[in-house]
Amino acid sequence: MDLTNFVRNPSYSSFSNRDAVGFYLDKANDGILLKHLKGKIANALWKLCSQPVSYKKVEAIASIDSIREDVLEVLHILSDQGILLSGSQVELGNLIKPEPAKPRPCGKLLVCMTGVIQTSIFQPYLQLLRSSFCEEIKIVLTESALKFISPTSLKHLLSCDVYTDIFEHNDCDFVPHVFLAEWASCILVAPASASSIHRLATAACNDLLSLTITAAHSTTPIIVGPSMNFDMWSKLTVQRNIEVLKDSGMYIIEPGYGFEVSKPYKDRRSSVGSFGANPLSLFCMMCQILELHRTDDGNHSD
Repeated sequence: MDLTNFVRNPSYSSFSNRDAVGFYLDKANDGILLKHLKGKIANALWKLCSQPVSYKKVEAIASIDSIREDVLEVLHILSDQGILLSGSQVELGNLIKPEPAKPRPCGKLLVCMTGVIQTSIFQPYLQLLRSSFCEEIKIVLTESALKFISPTSLKHLLSCDVYTDIFEHNDCDFVPHVFLAEWASCILVAPASASSIHRLATAACNDLLSLTITAAHSTTPIIVGPSMNFDMWSKLTVQRNIEVLKDSGMYIIEPGYGFEVSKPYKDRRSSVGSFGANPLSLFCMMCQILELHRTDDGNHSD
């Protein structure tokens, strides 16, 4: 036993106060709660085992005879429940080390975000795309999008460049919309407002978003994810713009169910129009779109 090491199970989360500690398994509704002395001991063990530690170090907590049995009992509880993992230091190190990087489906992803309420909660989508979908990412925010999300937070969260102005440039991108259009190997416009969809359909070229999309190469896959209320989405003019985008070769993420935020909270109802994907399904759809796009490009070149 004294050669055994212990480490936290990374699938568990914990909370504590001065008298209790609770452990909860990810994606599960039940957990385990320990109170009083056992709670304090469990919390101490949880903190101690943030990295693999030997049984001898665990025993140090039990050096006071009056709590030794309690410490060993709590240790066995946490081990039996799988909250603490046990094994050799090498085995445990392999369990908690990051997985090796996998090949990314996309090289350079440009994400263009517009002024809709879902832009304010889009960061989890961006984090998943940045970590698993693309090698590099850059962000374009429309003027309205700045009402819902901060360029500074995105720069730090994603470690990337964020563009908000037609005229901002540096030595590498003297004309931003041309640089971004040539740089991107895939473009995602999401969440996309009705206004931004209209500008894309008409090649308005009156903001950085519409300029960049108009300047994009015909072989660059462009994915548009509309987000608006049901009445706007169902308008003939909006649907006509959507058809224009499809006819020009763009891919549309069909809207899903969402709540109408313009109404008081108690009166909100679910209706179609909201951005139609969660982070994981967006990742999967974009992978499939890239595969389809490459297949179609190969067929057209024959």
